[in-house]
Amino acid sequence: MKTAFSSLAQDRSHRHRGDNAPAMQSKAPQGEEARPLLSVIIKTLNEAEKIGACLASVLEAVHAYPTQVIVADSRSDDATTEIARSFGVNVVTLAADEARSCGVGPQLGYQHATGQYLLLLDGDMQLHPAFLPAALHAMEEDPCLAGVGGGVEFDAANLEYRLRRERGMPHLQPGYVNRLEGGGLFRREAVDQLGYFTNQNLHSFEEFDLGLRLQESGWRLRRIGVPAVSHSGHTMPALTLLMRRWRTRYVDGQGEVLRAAFGTARIPVLLRAFWISLAVVAWWGALLLCVLLVAWQQVNVYLALALAGLPLVVMVLKKRSLVKGGYAVLQWQVCAAGMLRGLMRPQHPPTRKVSAQVIATSAMYPIGDVPPPGVPAQRQPAAAE
Repeated sequence: MKTAFSSLAQDRSHRHRGDNAPAMQSKAPQGEEARPLLSVIIKTLNEAEKIGACLASVLEAVHAYPTQVIVADSRSDDATTEIARSFGVNVVTLAADEARSCGVGPQLGYQHATGQYLLLLDGDMQLHPAFLPAALHAMEEDPCLAGVGGGVEFDAANLEYRLRRERGMPHLQPGYVNRLEGGGLFRREAVDQLGYFTNQNLHSFEEFDLGLRLQESGWRLRRIGVPAVSHSGHTMPALTLLMRRWRTRYVDGQGEVLRAAFGTARIPVLLRAFWISLAVVAWWGALLLCVLLVAWQQVNVYLALALAGLPLVVMVLKKRSLVKGGYAVLQWQVCAAGMLRGLMRPQHPPTRKVSAQVIATSAMYPIGDVPPPGVPAQRQPAAAE
């Protein structure tokens, strides 16, 4: 595998030396040219099987732009960082004392990024070549845009991803949205205003949190009708994935983002978004009350059983499938429990510097220890569309 990826890296270097593409330089640019137009941040954790295809797609798509590529790794246990190094890109990984989370990877990359725009990707994604020109054009046309996303093609191999696609979530449709799930292109100026990119405390929903913070500061997000990425995601059975997300605290994200938003205008939006988990908690309370009333002979036991089985019956009828309906109800329970656990988890300041180790630096736009820039005055909110 390593030899195959090395060949991909060599092929990429040859393409960059073509007449119609910028050459890979033997040393970093100097002066004003030292700042690239684009910093691509690829967050990874054990993506040895997919990081090669991801980097190949990125390098093919960015050859026309001065680009800094950063693989921000969360201490992978496989060959992810070795494969990334073979492509000649920047590679940085979490220090041993840093906790893993979905929010820490993008923030780690942001600490070292110097580009005017930030392109955020996962290591199991492949970038479509048509996205960047369209996204940059949209940014230039609308100076109030903080971020632009495109179409996300989800792999249908996993039940969870099939259900997600069936739901047709509004933030995945073209138009102005409140988050850019599945990665996107962000304006560095807007992110700098916030003081940090993604909240390193969050085990999920870091993109939702980022989108709400940007909008709270007066910026807008837009998804355009151009394919952006193919997301292969997890191929393990849905139940195995769900249990893994409990162990890794991925399901704690709802509670964590709620805790991070206490005292802000983001709370009402989050409560509406997480209504299912809140309803499940209320359902648990109703079931507990029914059990007590049955014990006190105040309620018929059949009424309590009907209340317990109602969500499953409703979802099986809605999905027209026992498997899909049953999985949806089980997923609700796990996510609601995770929300409560996340609410109780203490958080450190999201602006705290993430400790890391630089594994490799690129000859073209290498990374360094870039201090966070000053935060400019707050932007006036954009007019409603």
